[in-house]
Amino acid sequence: MQTVQKDLLPQKTRWSQRAVARHLCSDRKTVKDYAETIAVVVPDYLKECPRNQDGSIKSGISLSQYQFWVVCQLITLGRTIKSDLNGTAYRKVVKATAIKQSHQLSKAAWQEMQSHNS
Repeated sequence: MQTVQKDLLPQKTRWSQRAVARHLCSDRKTVKDYAETIAVVVPDYLKECPRNQDGSIKSGISLSQYQFWVVCQLITLGRTIKSDLNGTAYRKVVKATAIKQSHQLSKAAWQEMQSHNS
């Protein structure tokens, strides 16, 4: 999985889905889909998601720096897979890959990357 270099990422405490979309030259619906249906398979990502009273994830959530990193990793992966599969059900493949590689998308992996780039 490709890594996004720290020095290329603007440093914000929270990222709106609209800001993530602008940063990635993507549309907000794509970011929303990744943030709320694909990235949630990563346990550390899911822990940081705000919840509704019924326990479901709130829609339109703003992302922490860690969550932003995860979504960027997954959208980048999705773009690669989409071109390889010509768009055929590529988001299912991204989600399955995120499940299998969740250790590479863990908060500990992100923090280790942060410390190496400091």
